[in-house]
Amino acid sequence: MNRFRRKLAAVVAIIVIFFSARSASSQAPVPPTILQAKFAVSVNSKSAWAGDVIVAKTIAPSVLKDGTEVPTGSRLIGKLTTAESKGEGGGTSTLAIKFDHVEVKGELHPFQGQIVAISVDPEFQKDTGNEGLLSRGGGDSLSSHGTAPGTSLSGHVDQRVYYGSQIKGVSLDQELDDNGASEIHGLMKDVKLESTIFIKVWLK
Repeated sequence: MNRFRRKLAAVVAIIVIFFSARSASSQAPVPPTILQAKFAVSVNSKSAWAGDVIVAKTIAPSVLKDGTEVPTGSRLIGKLTTAESKGEGGGTSTLAIKFDHVEVKGELHPFQGQIVAISVDPEFQKDTGNEGLLSRGGGDSLSSHGTAPGTSLSGHVDQRVYYGSQIKGVSLDQELDDNGASEIHGLMKDVKLESTIFIKVWLK
């Protein structure tokens, strides 16, 4: 009888461990998917128009949420939803960019993305400006503390992403606007985006 009880207890313990592991796995946060790119067109808030096509090229390989591999040199395609010069904005210029497709080997793949970092440094390592950390979570935007709402950076040290603007006189909104676009502002200047400007796009 005692031997039977010991065997039963062992079986129950194995079952508990199995389902605990499955539960922990299902609740584990998903690492962020980031596309790193640089602008392939020149855009100036002084002369740009809403509806203008915006193109950037990836500078590092990545993988879309559906498993599609995105090699270096792939084109991110989007458009301007807002273009406002310094004069029109009372000293603050605005370019709102909505990237919604990536071209891989001639095929367009849709996605919803948010620009979370902009810099003249492709490595995004300088701790200047309004940088922070981004961790993938269940929210649709970044919180003021630099993480998606309801998430923690614990266990995501290798997935950290510095966000914000590292360009003097240029700010980057932490949330998408009503059109689902990322707003870049020039403070007492017009925003100029060209091939020397690098971005990171968070796939939501």
